[in-house]
Amino acid sequence: TDTGQFHSPEEEVEYWKAKFLDIQQNYEEFKESKEQAEEELENEVLALEERALDFEIKHEQEKQEKETLMIKSREKHEESMKTISRIQGELNHYEKLCEELAVERRRLEQKNDDLERREREMSASIHDLQEKVDLGMEKSVIMNLELEELRVSSQEVIQRLKDEIRDQKHELNIRSLELDALQRQLPRFERKTRMLTPNLSPLGFVNDMLSLVKVNMSPFLQLVYY
Repeated sequence: TDTGQFHSPEEEVEYWKAKFLDIQQNYEEFKESKEQAEEELENEVLALEERALDFEIKHEQEKQEKETLMIKSREKHEESMKTISRIQGELNHYEKLCEELAVERRRLEQKNDDLERREREMSASIHDLQEKVDLGMEKSVIMNLELEELRVSSQEVIQRLKDEIRDQKHELNIRSLELDALQRQLPRFERKTRMLTPNLSPLGFVNDMLSLVKVNMSPFLQLVYY
C-alpha cells in the first residue's frame, strides 16, 4: 500500500506500525543471525587459533625433531665415516694378509712339491733297498744252506781226521816202541853213525820226526779240539 492511499491517519499508523514491527522482526532475526554468525565466527576463529597454535607447536616440534635428526644425521655420518675408515683399514690389512697368504701358499706348494719329489725318491730308494734286502736274504738263505752243507762236510772231514789222527797216534806209538827197541839193540852203531852224521842220532832222528809230525798235525789237532 502506498502512503497516498491511506483513508485515515489510523490506517497509516497501523501501516507504519506493522512496517516497524516487520522491520523490528527482521532486525531481531538479523541480530540473532548476526550473533549466531559472530558466535560461529568466533568459534571458527578460536578453532583456527587452536589449530594455528597446534601448527606452531607441531612446527616447533618438527623443527626440534629436524634439528635432532640433523644432529643424529651428522653423528651417523661421522660414525659412518669412521666405520668406513675402519673397514677400509681392515680391508687393506686383509688384502695385505691375503697377499702374504698367497705368497705363503706358493711357498708351501713348492715345499709340498719338494716333499713329494723327495717322497718319490725315498720310495724308489726304499724299493731298491727292499730289492737289495730281498736279494741279500736270498743270498743269506743260500749261504746258510752252503754253510750248513759245509758244516756237515766239515764234521765229516773232522771225524775222518780224528780217525786218521787216532790211527797215526797208534802207529806213532808203535813206531816209538820199535825205535826204542831199535835204540837199545843198536848202541854199537851210535859212534859210527855220529861219525857219518855228526848232528844226527837215531833218537834225535825220532825226536825230529815226532816234532815234524806234531807241527804238521797241529792245525788238525786244534780244529779237532775246537
